[in-house]
Amino acid sequence: MKKINQVVLIALIMSGTLVGCSSIGSQSLKDGSSVFDGNLVFISNQLHIGKTTKDQVLTLLGLPNDVDFIGDGLEVLRYEYQRSKPRLRNFTPLAIFSLTSDVTVKQVVILLNKNNTVKKVTVNDSVIQKSFGILE
Repeated sequence: MKKINQVVLIALIMSGTLVGCSSIGSQSLKDGSSVFDGNLVFISNQLHIGKTTKDQVLTLLGLPNDVDFIGDGLEVLRYEYQRSKPRLRNFTPLAIFSLTSDVTVKQVVILLNKNNTVKKVTVNDSVIQKSFGILE
């Protein structure tokens, strides 16, 4: 009986380490205040249509997560940051069947003109729920 209790305790500790917080993406979107305190608003206010250059964008935000070219040779810079926080129920016996996390996603997409100035800026922040496991 003592061995079974030890195995259960070890399993709970291991499951707790597997469902901890994690983050991925552009640190420039993470640093400073959170998105809800105006971090993305600050960034979009620093980018002026037709005036801010690509070099200035790179100085402000660093290297993008993704770069694309569209139709007329226009360049698209994408910045994204994700932070995953597990829900409290992940640390209960229910975690054997289902794990759930709240994922905060911050995105900035910048379209550049052919002369490498900002043509358009789109900012987005959202919180999504991510679930996986036997019951999902």
